[in-house]
This record gives sequence, structure tokens and C-alpha cells, in this order.
Amino acid sequence: VSDGGNIDLTEGGVTTIAIVVTAQDDEAERTYTIAVTRAASSDASLSNLVLTQSNGTPIPLAEDFAPTTTTYTVSVENTVAQVRVIPTATHPNATIQVGSNTMVSDGGNIELTEDGVTTITIAVTAQDDEMEITYTIAVDRAPSRDASLSNLVLTQSNGTPIPLAEDFAPTTTTYTVNVENTVAQVQVMPTATHPNATIQVGSNTVVSGTTSNNIMLTEGGVATITIIVTAQDGRTNRIYAIAVARDPSSDASLSNLVLTQSNGTPIPLAEDFAQLRLTRMRLSQWMIIRWLAVSRVETLS
Repeated sequence: VSDGGNIDLTEGGVTTIAIVVTAQDDEAERTYTIAVTRAASSDASLSNLVLTQSNGTPIPLAEDFAPTTTTYTVSVENTVAQVRVIPTATHPNATIQVGSNTMVSDGGNIELTEDGVTTITIAVTAQDDEMEITYTIAVDRAPSRDASLSNLVLTQSNGTPIPLAEDFAPTTTTYTVNVENTVAQVQVMPTATHPNATIQVGSNTVVSGTTSNNIMLTEGGVATITIIVTAQDGRTNRIYAIAVARDPSSDASLSNLVLTQSNGTPIPLAEDFAQLRLTRMRLSQWMIIRWLAVSRVETLS
């Protein structure tokens, strides 16, 4: 006889209300209908926004979350290579798109740019398909501090490997090796663990995984080769060293032998030089023996 109480309306749709009128005779009946169209929601806001590492560890945003704040920033360590976003829409019928992916929960792992900023966009579209709000999170990932080598190879100048005395390990920075006197030059092939680390052998920059220029060895001494690895951050470095001991020469031969008079006039020897065997030689007192010896030994510096 009065109002029929509250009637829930379908959001973004039509609710049909039937009013049935029955006459006093309980036979005649007429039905009236009201079709109520309720507009769709225009709420495109988020009620919460959470950023986590790929393992679920929360990453606090630099700014406190608020539905009306749409821009956020965060800095993460280099070890954080991927993140996940968990946005929650204020309205249950709003849709959310993270990057190019439409989602109802977290949007999966998002790869981060190393030593750079990755901007993650979260687009929320209201139920009416007209209102849209875009939230952004700028994630700044730190550069790598890895200044280690994953491999270190020493070779002769012709490419023949020279085994180091110690087994290589990224954390071992000092190595030694002994080589024959015949090995006058060596090359170093260092490989960085991180692809964006830089390598310097002596004073020369070397691309990771490639050989250096020839390095001269000290004859009968030790030549120390330094390999400096600088991490992507430009500050962290590690120095590896190889002490290469080259044997002294065992060559006691002459490459030439000339005999002359005191005035410089050559005196031919009875034998060819290569066949000469040094014995006693009788010479007149007025003759001076001058030996011209040219060593075959090269002095390397």
C-alpha cells in the first residue's frame, strides 16, 4: 500500500521492475513495468598498488600510495633484475592493464634495465569504458658492481696455451707461471663475469673474451702482467696479476768470429767459422788478436 522497499539496480545495465495490479475480484490483473538503466561506473582509480621482487619480497615505493597520486618512483639494487606489480582497482568492474598485459592479479615478472630506469605503466579503465587513469612506477636499477673474471687464459704469441701454476677461480687474483727461454712473448685472454665490465691489460683496453697484444717477457727474470677489471658502476675494480718467470738463456755460442792484424786487416781463419774448434793458436808477438763476438742473445725489455 506504500513503497515496496529498496530495489537494487544493476550497475551499468538495465533493471526491470514489475508492478502487478490485481482487481478487487481477484481475477482482473494488469502488470506495469519500469526499465531502470543505471549508468556504468566512471571510477578508474586504484585502491592499492604494490611492487615486489620476483620472489614476492615487497619493494617500498618512495612515495606513499594514494588513489589520486599517479606517479611513483623507486630505486633497487643491481641484484633485483625483475619485479612484479600488484594493483587493486577501487571498483570491481574496472579493468587494469600493466604495460601491454590486461590482468586481474599480478602481471607477471617485468624485466628491469640494468643501470637505468624502467617505467612501468598501469592503465585503469572504468566500467564505462570512457574514464581512464594511468599510474606509473619509475624503477631505477643500480649498475653492476661485479668486477670479477670468469676465466683467464695465458698463451704464447702463436696461441699455444700456457697452463697457470694455480687453478683459476674468480676470487683468486694472483697467479704464477714458468716458461722456457724460447717463449719471448705471451698474450692474455681475460673474460669478465659481467658483460658490461671493462678490462685493461697493462695500459691497453681488451674486449672480454679476446686476446691482448703481445707482452714482452723479461729474459732470466719475472714479468708481472696486471689485469684490471672495472665494474659497470665505474668505481668497483679488481686487479688480477700473473707473474711470468722466463728462464735465462743457455746459449753460449758465438754468431761470428773475426781475426785481424793490429791495423784492422782481416786474417782469414783456416777453418770456416761454423767448423772452428778453439784450440791453441801460435801468433807472432806483433799481432794482436781481436775477437768480434756478436751474441745471439736478444735482450727483451
